[in-house]
Amino acid sequence: MKQLATKFREQGFLSPVRVLSPDQARTLRADLEAYECDHSLRGNKRFKLHLLTRWAAQLVRHPRILEVVQAILGPDILVWSSDVNIKGPSSDSFFSWHQATMHERAIAVLIRAEGHAHKPSMMR
Repeated sequence: MKQLATKFREQGFLSPVRVLSPDQARTLRADLEAYECDHSLRGNKRFKLHLLTRWAAQLVRHPRILEVVQAILGPDILVWSSDVNIKGPSSDSFFSWHQATMHERAIAVLIRAEGHAHKPSMMR
């Protein structure tokens, strides 16, 4: 973990960091797809999902994710938001590579919901 924290401080990001098993990744994908079918992922239906859904609440508390975040920030962690941005194949939609964080001691954990184990990135 110390090496990940050092690499993050030197580069300002970490990628890839394996945090979910293939089974966990498939479950996350299924949960996300079910949520997408039941809700329009536009406007406020795609923000702060950890307050709205059990699967997102479990994801922000995932032990491996917390382990990596704690290595960078220390033990006092607050989840400020959990956003979902979906861009399907050949879609015209666009999402920036990253969004600026509001505070110096804040990081973003990005998790790709694809059909294989996720490799999230973490950026300042």
